[in-house]
Amino acid sequence: MKTFMQKVSKLFLEEEKSDEETLIDMTLETANLIIGSAKVIAEEINENPYTIHTPHFIKIGMFDLEYDTAHTIIN
Repeated sequence: MKTFMQKVSKLFLEEEKSDEETLIDMTLETANLIIGSAKVIAEEINENPYTIHTPHFIKIGMFDLEYDTAHTIIN
């Protein structure tokens, strides 16, 4: 995941090597863009059976949270 976020950071910030804090910030900003877009799409089709909140960073590591369904980005 760090490799993917470094690529995102390079696109947005033009940084060859970002520190961990910057990568976390880019992860949150990327999630905000995706979630914001999903929220707009759901509102436009008048189908919003869920509540979308601002994402927050939990940790770097294996995904071990309980969930109903999940989609992951694999680099």
